[in-house]
Amino acid sequence: MTEQSTSKNISETYDDYYKGAVSDHFDGTQFFNPWNPKPKKGLWDVLKWRMEGNRAPWPDFVNLPEKPAPEPVSDALKVTYIGHASFLLQVRGKNILIDPVFSMRASPFGFAGPKRVTSPAFSMESLPDIHAVFVSHNHYDHMDLASLSWLASNKKPHFYTPLGNPRLIKLVVGDQPITAMDWHDRADLGDGVSLTLTPSQHWSRRGFSDTNRDLWGGCVVESGGHRVYFAGDTGFHSHVFEDIHKRHGAPDIALLPIGAYAPRWFMAYAHMNPEDAISAHKILKAKKSMGFHFEVFQLTDEGFDDPRKRTVQMLDIHKIADNQFLIPAIGDHLFV
Repeated sequence: MTEQSTSKNISETYDDYYKGAVSDHFDGTQFFNPWNPKPKKGLWDVLKWRMEGNRAPWPDFVNLPEKPAPEPVSDALKVTYIGHASFLLQVRGKNILIDPVFSMRASPFGFAGPKRVTSPAFSMESLPDIHAVFVSHNHYDHMDLASLSWLASNKKPHFYTPLGNPRLIKLVVGDQPITAMDWHDRADLGDGVSLTLTPSQHWSRRGFSDTNRDLWGGCVVESGGHRVYFAGDTGFHSHVFEDIHKRHGAPDIALLPIGAYAPRWFMAYAHMNPEDAISAHKILKAKKSMGFHFEVFQLTDEGFDDPRKRTVQMLDIHKIADNQFLIPAIGDHLFV
């Protein structure tokens, strides 16, 4: 794990905002979710949540069995869970990282903020060649500039991210290429592999005055008729998943968040719970799904293993086999 470099985050520039044409999800200044605009919550709502005092205790640290370093390449489509929202996708000789966060904290500071209670599946030093990195949005538990800086220096990938986010990423990746994408834009990664940016129901903020100035989303990675869908951070809305199924068909693997959901009055808009994830799995008609966004950073009130236990209960209620919806240990993988 890397100790997060404070200077990489504190020195961010907030005035180089995206400027582009007005669209159905951009008003010329801010991005929004057109099917369900985000209700405004202010400081009082945050204080109300904190004063409720319902946060479950988490362990200080959980030692997990060491996982072997990933294989350099995979001809089959292989998805490995690194932890939280970080994944390694390997297909046709391409290695793609999604939301790589290897730092100890999801925070602008190296000394405060949510701290890991489980290590990544493997170190950055043990990664194979990385050809592409997808960063879904600018929240600290998804965009870790210290990790992006290391990857740019040592692996030299091409970075892909929603509109607006290059203003932050370019500060740490030097001359490495960055492709900014709008919802439904498709990028050709070469060798028959593509990445399409998909909508999600979320929001963005990195500093004090940049709310929703940068876009957010998930992605679909396709190769040879197979597809992996990464939902990114998202609340549940049937429109999101119905539209993705309509445009892309049933994913072979759907990566769906199941944690950071409590309390619901505060978190439901932006984060799914296990019930929502099961509903998304069914709407997508996913052949297999894998949960993520749990058991790494304590961001919300539920207990450390509550998402795992609750997902098991939901799978039983909905008669979904556990080999159709994996609740992974860090380092677990799926093949197509």
